[in-house]
Amino acid sequence: MLIEDAGSGTHLVQDLKREGRLRPIGIKPEGDKLVRMEAQSAVIEAGHVLLPEAAPWLGDFQTEIMAFPYGRHDDQVDSLSQFLAWARSRTTYDPASIDAILALNRELTKESSIISS
Repeated sequence: MLIEDAGSGTHLVQDLKREGRLRPIGIKPEGDKLVRMEAQSAVIEAGHVLLPEAAPWLGDFQTEIMAFPYGRHDDQVDSLSQFLAWARSRTTYDPASIDAILALNRELTKESSIISS
């Protein structure tokens, strides 16, 4: 679980760690929401972000993404950009590993569309 380590997020990270049930990771994003999303747009445009074909949250998520930065809401966009930045910082760019991850994502996406059909 990634939590922005600023303001109330700092206290949330501390509280969750103290309770011991969850292991949150505090992150300190750089720049504003627009800059963070611009930094991740190439990953999305390259097709490296896969979404299920059907999910209860999918319509709202897509609406928010498509409206950014002019939409009323942007928290999911910000969460996505921060997750992608965090994941990229921990990824070894071994082509075989990336191909395996993408293949697994494709399989999971197929399974979710079969289950929802």
